[in-house]
Amino acid sequence: MRPMHMIFAKLPFVAAVLVVIFSSNFAHADQMMWMTEEKAKTAVGLLNGQAFVRYFCAPCGDERSEMIVIESIESAYTGSRDFWEVAINGEARDLAYTYFRQEGKWVNVAYKLNFVPYESPIYLEEF
Repeated sequence: MRPMHMIFAKLPFVAAVLVVIFSSNFAHADQMMWMTEEKAKTAVGLLNGQAFVRYFCAPCGDERSEMIVIESIESAYTGSRDFWEVAINGEARDLAYTYFRQEGKWVNVAYKLNFVPYESPIYLEEF
């Protein structure tokens, strides 16, 4: 049997491993909800004129995308530091999981803003 002090000596390592394991499930949350004013306005420009967008969160385990009819789109100040967000139909959306139609493909908005989201494809399949 090992002395207790040897077991307790390994606790910080075990705790660190557990933190990594449990926090990895949340790594996908809010990747591109807040951004600079310039990026928010650029995103609105990309989406203006679109009839709808698709919302698909691969890291969340989504199996299918959600079609969202665009009734309104705007950039808005979040009230925190210099951060802005993009709201579609009055609801702030994470652009890492938002896709728009361009040249016959569903393109990820975040990639068009030079941001590479975690586990989000650049293009969506037609489904």
